Amino acid sequence: MSVNPRLVLAIATDCLAPSQYVNFDYSSVAALDDGVAVGFNEEGIFLLDSGDIDEGACGEEDPIQSIVRYARVDMGVLHRKRLRAVVVKGEAEGCLSFSLAGDERQMMLDATATPPSTTNQQTIIKAMVPRTFYGANIDLTIENVNGVDFSIDAVDIYWRPQVHRI
Repeated sequence: MSVNPRLVLAIATDCLAPSQYVNFDYSSVAALDDGVAVGFNEEGIFLLDSGDIDEGACGEEDPIQSIVRYARVDMGVLHRKRLRAVVVKGEAEGCLSFSLAGDERQMMLDATATPPSTTNQQTIIKAMVPRTFYGANIDLTIENVNGVDFSIDAVDIYWRPQVHRI
């Protein structure tokens, strides 16, 4: 494919959801009237099928990685809080990986959770957080494992304020 991979930022016009593609091989992409997607670069026009693997520039088959990284949040409370669980409502064909960081990455947590149903039906995926994890500001990243297909409808973070004793 392309010698100069690109960074592409896309916005879904129906819900204004942004996406970022790294090492993207095409200068532009179009969806034709019949739903077929094509990609364009200096080497020509390519048909983009909806496979679960990415053949990459070397022809190697790799699972397609997908990462959702949320903006840092303080949940409307300035002081530290203990997190209990992260609950994702949506669909997934398999395991999802959760990464939490609190207080400028001083507290880190990596967990993997498997949904009760892996048939791409609406479900709840819950990742428990150990009692030792706390932070005033929280960063959350959700990533697919081995290229599984997933979509997210909602994310809930369950937390309690950390009690300050005087």
